[in-house]
Amino acid sequence: MGIISARYIGAPLNKISGSKVNSILTKQDVKSGVTYFRSIFTVRMNEFDLVVLQEDVADGRLKAGDVGIILTVYNEGKAFEVEFVTLTGEAVAVETLLPHQIRDVRASEMLAVRDMAID
Repeated sequence: MGIISARYIGAPLNKISGSKVNSILTKQDVKSGVTYFRSIFTVRMNEFDLVVLQEDVADGRLKAGDVGIILTVYNEGKAFEVEFVTLTGEAVAVETLLPHQIRDVRASEMLAVRDMAID
């Protein structure tokens, strides 16, 4: 069994290279690698993009998995104004959300339906 060498943009991701282990990975090595890859693969969300809610908000009225549309991007993506509507287009809520509260939609996902009381 050989040792795998991981590299990104010409620099070692960890201290394993070639045929021998130079040292054991530290937590900092792992954190810096994760931070780097997150910066590469972060999806930039723009106005009018569909997004998926990651957690319940609005006192539980909106549920994780609900789909909304970004109306406004604040401060280069530090916050988003997102509108949530019924299937007939009636506005349910407009919420200001942080990036960790929403994510982009995926091609492999389908919409589901749930009933809710509309004020």
